[in-house]
Amino acid sequence: MQKAFIAAALFAAIGTVHADPVTLTLTSTLGNGTTGTLPHNSSWSGNPWNQGKPIQGNVYAGEFKFKTDEGLDFYAFCADIFHALKSGTTYQMDALTAGSVAGISSWEIARIGYLFDNYGGHLNDSANGKELTAFQLTLWEILFENNGSQHTNPLAKGNFKVTGFGDADDLANTWIKNIYENAENGTESELYDLFFLTSSSTCISKYTSGTKKGQCQKWLQDSQNLISWASKPENPQDPAEIPNEVPEPMPLLLLIAGLLALGFTRKLRCC
Repeated sequence: MQKAFIAAALFAAIGTVHADPVTLTLTSTLGNGTTGTLPHNSSWSGNPWNQGKPIQGNVYAGEFKFKTDEGLDFYAFCADIFHALKSGTTYQMDALTAGSVAGISSWEIARIGYLFDNYGGHLNDSANGKELTAFQLTLWEILFENNGSQHTNPLAKGNFKVTGFGDADDLANTWIKNIYENAENGTESELYDLFFLTSSSTCISKYTSGTKKGQCQKWLQDSQNLISWASKPENPQDPAEIPNEVPEPMPLLLLIAGLLALGFTRKLRCC
């Protein structure tokens, strides 16, 4: 319960506005240890961070464990198949709710929420390698499959296809079918607050003449976007579990410092 409170308090500054940026350094990966391949489509429609073809070649599927600059543990999944993960990237973090992130529909929010509510018990445990890889594959299917997932083997059909992840493929196919049959449009996760982390970008070319001279002409995204989470309070009416007792306008770094000063654990577990 204490871990859930700490995580929720740290994210409380998000509210309806942006939280302070957070810099994440990769420390380990939690999955079944296998790599597979993503679809090599010549073009892609859908979410707004699309910059052409998905990453080519073998890719990892599973949960990422990071450290923040403050030394706190931070967990996340990949939500972007068009960019490689770069350790040390700074992210803008926003609440992932209906209409909050351009390109992610209410149906996708409902399915992601169903995924976390029904299979979130596997999170943050390296012993659950197969399940964590299946979790990532299912999340990708929800975000990037544009032709529906009403197939016997969803990961092998449609325009989003993955192969080579061992028995995690079969487990993910089972989860996907369950989610698409039971998730209800317009709903959100009942057990978790979800967050979308948008990578920083670097200017790679500037205008050399005209009224925009010196301004950035082309940006390059530094790393892949991520999805993270925090457990909701088990009893929202319990004052000890209400995260917004910590003043919401406080910057995230000051909030962290305050919690550490009170002697809370240094671990930020996102579920």
